[in-house]
Amino acid sequence: MIKKLTLVIILLSQLAFSETPLTRSETERLIQKLQESLKEEKKEEAKSSSDSFFYLGYGVGVGGGTFSLESTPSGGATTLSETETEVVTGTLKFGYAQENNNRWELSITGVEVTLDDTNSTIQNLSGLDIDWYAVYDLDTTTTQLYWSLGFGSYVWEESNLWVVGDENVKGVSFNLGVGAFFEMGEKMELELAYRIKGIGWQEIISGTTQELYAHGYSQLFVGLNYRFNDN
Repeated sequence: MIKKLTLVIILLSQLAFSETPLTRSETERLIQKLQESLKEEKKEEAKSSSDSFFYLGYGVGVGGGTFSLESTPSGGATTLSETETEVVTGTLKFGYAQENNNRWELSITGVEVTLDDTNSTIQNLSGLDIDWYAVYDLDTTTTQLYWSLGFGSYVWEESNLWVVGDENVKGVSFNLGVGAFFEMGEKMELELAYRIKGIGWQEIISGTTQELYAHGYSQLFVGLNYRFNDN
């Protein structure tokens, strides 16, 4: 900043007060130095704005998908049945943004699944996810685009109402997403995203029949993050 001001003062004083004004080449050199100083300052500002930080956030999602059952009786053919679903999610998350803007995120999610059947049956799922975000800056300093992928461990609550056994069924999820972060002041950011999740549940043996259940859904997600940065 001091260097830039010095160059500006020299240039203005030579133009206004000097009995021997700067030649054209000297003026061009000073202007070039001023431009280089401005570029360096912008680089420093960009570097400081992309410092690493932790953040805490909460968001909700609304979407739909399918609930599927693949049944294979002993010595028989496999049959597949699917039911359309509506999904509402709530996610509490804690993340770390690296200096290169990419992020790691740990989240706890509750999922309410409503089956499109005659009783509009509701199933409840909960899980822990870890996701990686590849983040890209736009020309504006207030918006970042991203794509993400991750895995999770999930529990199908009260699954004994659906399958054999007294314990809740456990499963593994695979996550994909695209979205954007929008700065809202120094500490807050708005997140908008489109997310896809598939959950495969552990194998169930019912009598002589092998059963494989799965939930899959996509959703629109909106959330707010609070950044623990020094700005």
